[in-house]
Amino acid sequence: MAGVLLMTVSMIVVPAIYWVHRERRQTERRQIAIVEVENLMERVVALPYDQVQQSIVDKFALSESAVRQLPDARLQIKISEATDVKQMKKIQIQLGWKNQQGIRAMPVSLTSWVCLKEQQ
Repeated sequence: MAGVLLMTVSMIVVPAIYWVHRERRQTERRQIAIVEVENLMERVVALPYDQVQQSIVDKFALSESAVRQLPDARLQIKISEATDVKQMKKIQIQLGWKNQQGIRAMPVSLTSWVCLKEQQ
């Protein structure tokens, strides 16, 4: 009787422990991606307005740590001119990766705008 009870409990506990571990790992990867995207956005908005160009940001890359921890990481940075406001550029950064099952995880995205500062 004790063996049956022990086996039943282990059949419930082992999958639950695996699920908790998998969820924790996915959360860690999402946090890594968020920090990486925030850091990249800071680098882009710190550029002088005339250097916020696609050709410049295409040279930006993920940190070695992010590349190691995010399987098949894919970074996209897109710069576009704002259509409704003059002298404004839209910056979109998106970072995606694959989860433990090899399926693309929901990417982390961040959007910001920069504008030409008026000369005083």
